[in-house]
Amino acid sequence: MTQYIGAQDIGIVRESELREIIEDSNLNYALIDKMLYKLYEEQKDVTLKDFSWLLTIFCYGDTYFNYLQVPHVVEELERLKIKIREKGQQQLIGEIDNIISFLKKTEIGDLVRFIGD
Repeated sequence: MTQYIGAQDIGIVRESELREIIEDSNLNYALIDKMLYKLYEEQKDVTLKDFSWLLTIFCYGDTYFNYLQVPHVVEELERLKIKIREKGQQQLIGEIDNIISFLKKTEIGDLVRFIGD
């Protein structure tokens, strides 16, 4: 696998189906994305299928999830918290919790957009 360079900022917004911004989270997913790739590269017990939704978030462009997909993303973030705790990276847990809380606001017709650099 090539070395992960990653983005400096991956913002998260909720949008309507008309692509109008409903809410800007003011959260940055980039550090969590970097940690996920680090875990993926270092641990043989972390596979693509373990985090198939999170690994599709593109750090250099926009990634959309609809309201039916968001629960899968939340489930993977919960699993990622366990892996991060095992690695002793407690500072990211609060940020993941904030992202999960934001994602759980998603309603029928909403889209969640991860905005890469």
